[in-house]
Amino acid sequence: MLDSITLFIFLLFAHLVGDVLVRPDIVKKYKAKSLLVMVFHCFTYAGTVSTFYFFYTDNIEYLGTKFMFLFTTHFIIDGWSGIFNPVREWFKDDSIMVNWYHVTDQILHGVVVAILVFIPNLF
Repeated sequence: MLDSITLFIFLLFAHLVGDVLVRPDIVKKYKAKSLLVMVFHCFTYAGTVSTFYFFYTDNIEYLGTKFMFLFTTHFIIDGWSGIFNPVREWFKDDSIMVNWYHVTDQILHGVVVAILVFIPNLF
C-alpha cells in the first residue's frame, strides 16, 4: 500500500509537469478554441504521465492503454473546463485567481491518477 501511495504522489507530480510545466503559451491561449491544440496538449500530457509511470514501475505492459486512458480523460475534463470556465487563468496581475472550475478540474485529474494507481487491473 505504501508503494501505491508513493506512486500516487509521484504521478501527481507528473500531472503537474505534464499539465502546467510542459504546456507552451499557445496551449494556454487556444486549447479551448482549437481542437488541434487540445489534442496536442492531451497527447503531451498523457505522454509525460505515462513516461513517469513507466520509469517508476518499469512495466511496459498495458502502457498503451494507460496512455489512452490518460489522453481520453484529460481531453474530456479539459474540454469541459474549457467550455464552461469563463476565467482560464490561474494567475493574473500577481494575484491567484481560483474558481470552482479550476478546483473541480484538478480534483477530477487527481481522481484519474488515483484510478490509474489504485485500480491497476482496470486496463
